Amino acid sequence: MSLSRRQFVRAGAVGAAGMVSASCKGWCPWCKDEAAPSSTLQIAIKGLVLVERFQQAIAVHLVDSSKFSTLMQHYPYLAVPDAIIESSNAPSTVDPNDSTMKLFDLGGKTLTLDAATTGSPSMVFNDDPIDENEPADDAHWKSLKYSARLTTLCGASKLASDAASKFTTNLTLEHGALYSIKPDTQLGRKQIWEFTRTKTDGTTEKVTKQVMTNTLVCDVPVTGQKATFMIGGQSLVLKLASPGMVTLRNMPNGKGMCSGTPPCVDHMAVFYDLVDFQFKPTAKPVNLVATDSSAEPDYCPPGTVPNP
Repeated sequence: MSLSRRQFVRAGAVGAAGMVSASCKGWCPWCKDEAAPSSTLQIAIKGLVLVERFQQAIAVHLVDSSKFSTLMQHYPYLAVPDAIIESSNAPSTVDPNDSTMKLFDLGGKTLTLDAATTGSPSMVFNDDPIDENEPADDAHWKSLKYSARLTTLCGASKLASDAASKFTTNLTLEHGALYSIKPDTQLGRKQIWEFTRTKTDGTTEKVTKQVMTNTLVCDVPVTGQKATFMIGGQSLVLKLASPGMVTLRNMPNGKGMCSGTPPCVDHMAVFYDLVDFQFKPTAKPVNLVATDSSAEPDYCPPGTVPNP
């Protein structure tokens, strides 16, 4: 039975935020056997983004930074390699950091994706167990537990009742495979974070200790080797004779800054206010890693939260 649109739309979510409807059903090492798609569109998820997990689907929420006084401005974009764009009448700009990429502004715009894939929801997730150490290789970074998993970090079981009004756009994916990948900075790959909570009796308790990814990926099957985004009612057609990747990103133009000197995950305080947190943890770096030039001091792992 397919999930209805109502299951993904909360009070106040429709309007500026809108919904993204897509399909995500691609090959992955842990999926059940099924016919291979004509091609694959990988959707990377980066920055101030909260992924709501249903039993066999997800809703990807890009947070509206203007709703939080503690945040510097974040820019919600769909970043697309120019080489896979077949046609577009949606406005875009050239990525100032990569001239081969086009940026499509998603702020307050409805967004849909037609990859010509149908069927009941069947999303699969990589929930491999993790430990307190750096993963041995790229393959061991796949677990979604390397994201900001809010069930673990703050005891959350669902979004807060007013969360929908604080998203600028949303993406729904009903099929495929969602997993983490190895971070693209030295800070992300090496830095171990310890999260603690203060109990009612005043004692401190460790919540978790782990490294954290800054990128989630969903493999979307594409039937017929074409995929079409509609951005605010305007089309963006992708040609996918071979696998291609686009990125949903919600990040500042510059580097986020920490309240103190060491690297931090200060931006994650916003996630706690978007869910039914049971406590708000304190995070600190365990092993201080020398940051490379590409690393943001305020490290930005995307968050995940269940939907009961």
